[in-house]
Amino acid sequence: LNYDRFAMDLDFESIWNETTTDIDYTLNMQFEDAGDLSLDYSLSGFTDQSIEDLFERAFALGVSGEDDAAKIIALFSDFGFNGFAIAFTDRSIVDRALTLASAQQGTDAQTYRSQLKAAIPFFLSAVPPGDFRQQVIDAVQAALDGGRKTTFSLAPAATVMVPEIVGASMQDPLSLITLLGAGMSSEAAN
Repeated sequence: LNYDRFAMDLDFESIWNETTTDIDYTLNMQFEDAGDLSLDYSLSGFTDQSIEDLFERAFALGVSGEDDAAKIIALFSDFGFNGFAIAFTDRSIVDRALTLASAQQGTDAQTYRSQLKAAIPFFLSAVPPGDFRQQVIDAVQAALDGGRKTTFSLAPAATVMVPEIVGASMQDPLSLITLLGAGMSSEAAN
C-alpha cells in the first residue's frame, strides 16, 4: 500500500450523566495518511441502584448455578440502548488498496473500481431488500470512490430496552433493522 511507516492517534471519552442515566462513549482513531475511525454509542438506565442490582442479581444467579436464559436477560432489564454509530473517513487507503488490487488483477484502478461498484448489489444480496439495503449499496459504492466518510448507525426513535432487543432478535431478527433504526450513509470527507 506504499506506506513506509504507520502512525496512529487515539482519543476516547466516556460520560455518565446521572440525571438522564445515560452513558455516552466516543472513541476516535486517526491513522496517518490512511483514514479515521470513530465509534460512538449511548446506553441508558445506569444509576447507582441499577448497577448494584445488576451485580446482586448476577451473583445470585451464579451462586444458584441456573442457566436460565430468561433470568440472564432479566439481569439487564433496567438498561436501554439509545444509539450507535461507527464511521470510517478515508484519507487515502481506499485508492491505495484499489491501486494495489487492480495491479494484481492486471487492470487499472478505475476499471477495477467500476467492476467492484457494479458487483456490490450481488455481494450484498443477503441484506434484506428495502430502504436499508439500498442505503448500504449506495454507501459502499460511494465509499469506493475514495475520500468519503462512511457511517453505519443505529438510531432508534426512542430508547429500546435490552429485553426488547433480545426478544426481537429471537423472534424476528430482521425486525431489528427497523426497531434500532439502522442506517448507512456516505458523504464527502472533510
